[in-house]
Amino acid sequence: MKVTIPNEVADAIEFARSWPETNASIITHVIDSEIYTDDRSNALRSIPFDTLLSALVNGYEREKTAEEAAHERIKRVYDIAIDTAKYFIDAVEIAEQLSFADGIKYALNELGVKISGVNAPGRDTGK
Repeated sequence: MKVTIPNEVADAIEFARSWPETNASIITHVIDSEIYTDDRSNALRSIPFDTLLSALVNGYEREKTAEEAAHERIKRVYDIAIDTAKYFIDAVEIAEQLSFADGIKYALNELGVKISGVNAPGRDTGK
């Protein structure tokens, strides 16, 4: 199973592999803290050792930035409003949900923020 690691750790792993270094030599950078004092080695030490081992062996995903996480939350709330409106019978409830979704789009447009599937073309959705 892939683990999620901070971007700095992923950058350090990718830099090491570009040389190319083996998993064993990458681990040496973690263990030999008196010899390897550079920022990349320190980044590798910043996560639990088991997590680093899992990342090296099983692969990893990068942590989402705060902006990416916010975009996902906004899209999820928008999708819930649109999907919920489909199941209401009462016109007032439908209007409330669609107005909420329109408010999200309005706020994003005013802020100049584009979110795929909300106020920008979606890659994985027909909306």
